[in-house]
This record gives sequence, C-alpha cells and structure tokens, in this order.
Amino acid sequence: MFPKCRSNKSTVEILSLSNVRPQDRYSLVVEYKFKKSMKEIQTKKYEKSDFAKCEKCFLIKKSYCICSELDCVRYNLLNLEIYPIIEILMVMDHREIFKSSNTGKIINLIIPNCQTFIYGLKEDMLRLFDIIEKNKNDMLLLFPERNSKTFLEVMDEIFYNRMNFNKFEGELEYKSISSLLKYSRIFIIILDGTWSQAKNMNKNIPRYIPRVRITSKDISDFGPLRKQTKIGNISTIETVSLFLNDMKSFLLKFEDKSGNIENIDTISKLLLKCLDILIRNVLSQCKREYLSEVLMNRNERKFLKNIDGNI
Repeated sequence: MFPKCRSNKSTVEILSLSNVRPQDRYSLVVEYKFKKSMKEIQTKKYEKSDFAKCEKCFLIKKSYCICSELDCVRYNLLNLEIYPIIEILMVMDHREIFKSSNTGKIINLIIPNCQTFIYGLKEDMLRLFDIIEKNKNDMLLLFPERNSKTFLEVMDEIFYNRMNFNKFEGELEYKSISSLLKYSRIFIIILDGTWSQAKNMNKNIPRYIPRVRITSKDISDFGPLRKQTKIGNISTIETVSLFLNDMKSFLLKFEDKSGNIENIDTISKLLLKCLDILIRNVLSQCKREYLSEVLMNRNERKFLKNIDGNI
C-alpha cells in the first residue's frame, strides 16, 4: 500500500534545494510532492468534503469508491494458485499515484503478490534494488524496447541455460519442466506511468534484467480515460492481463492439464473486469465534477442537488 501522512495537522514545508547535492534533488522533489498531495487529500477528508477521495482507489469516496468491488475480486484471486509463482514489483511514477484513472493501483489492491514502489522515493528505491539484487536471476522487466524478447523466448533461455534441461526435438522436455515449474518463482517489474515516464524509469533499472515485450496486438480499452501519446500503448492493468496470456501460451507447449492454465486465464479476465469497473466509475465521477464546477461558477447552486441525483 501507499505511505500515508502521519497526521492531518502536518504541514508541508517549502522545499529548498540550494544546499542539496544534484544527485539527491529528484528524490527530495518527489518526496515533497508526494507529501503535499497526501496532505491535500487528507484535508478534504477531515473537512468532510463531498469531493474527498478514497486513500486506496483515489476515487471520490462518497459515491464512486470501488474498493468494495475490488475486495470481492481479491477474495476470488486468493483461491487461485498459479505456477510459476509470479511476484509483481510495481514501480510507479509519483505523478500517477493520485490520479483516479491510474490502473496500477488496481493491481496493487487485488493481486496478493504485488509490491508497489514510488519511483524517486529514496526508501522505496533502496527496497526495490535490494529485492532485485537478491533475486536477479529470477527477474524480468516488462518494457518493449528494441532488444526486448517475448516471454516465451526468455523462459526458454532460463530453462535451457540455468536449469540445464535437455532438449527434445527442439523443445523443452515435458516431464522435467512440468515437475519443476511448480517450484519456480518469477519477479516481474512493471513500470507504471506515461510512455515518457516509463522510458525514464527503464533507464535506471539494471541492464542485466531481461526486457520482455507483450506479443498481443490488441487495441487498448483505456481510450475513454487517457489520451495515448504513442500508438499501441496500453494501460498497466491491460499489460499484466496480456502478459498472463503470453504466460499461458508458454505453458500450452507442455499440455498442462492441472488446471493451472484455467486459473491464469481467470486472473487475466478478472483484471479486465476491474478495468471496466474503473472506467465506469471514473467517467461518472468526471461527469459529476464537471457539471458541479460549471454550476458553482454560474452561481446556480440550487440546481446542483437535482443534477447530482440524476447522474
């Protein structure tokens, strides 16, 4: 979960960078902006504002919070075991955290094996790089750069080179891999931000970690919420869903009949269901905020109650 302000009475001091080393400035700016945004959210909460946001899903708590629906999905996911075990490391740009339309927070709220790190926060980055160092041989980064590989290509290399499996007519030997996949663990780093933000974060992730691209060419359903700056861009939650589809394709090579593939498929579909929930509520919330602002600016407060009741 995300860090919280210690008290509603806490104040955000004016940031001074005059005596700060250049390499430390970005971290301080991120920390300052994070605390400032959290302070604004908690101020609305203690003022009992109609527009106070939920501190988990960051939608307006009074009418559009989706946490109860997400809790139901999380409960269903707790009963679904898949292998190899997937650990998600969500590296999130600080400008994305408080956006209602951000989908990375959905993954953080429903996937049990998910940890979130705010890019630039010193403590978070130290914790992230510690996990990377301890598990560097089991680490993948989802990012479609020029030399990136598909999940299938990377997994073949892992099992050929590191686990010393034998080839059989150009394929991995089924009996060997099926028995050991259950004990495998893969850490997936996901960069949550705009395309330019993700490119910047990618530069600071160790280069020895394989970059993996999604093979699907599906068009994003995220259009109603965000204007994409690059053709083919998809939301973070869609990325995870499609990654699971690629993982399923890898397992189909071995004719897995244990129910594992069905579980992976179910998780992928539940993620897209959560995206639909988010889109529906964000669009409703934006409509309410826009109309309310227009009416307030026109001094037509007497109509506000009626409009709110019809949205």
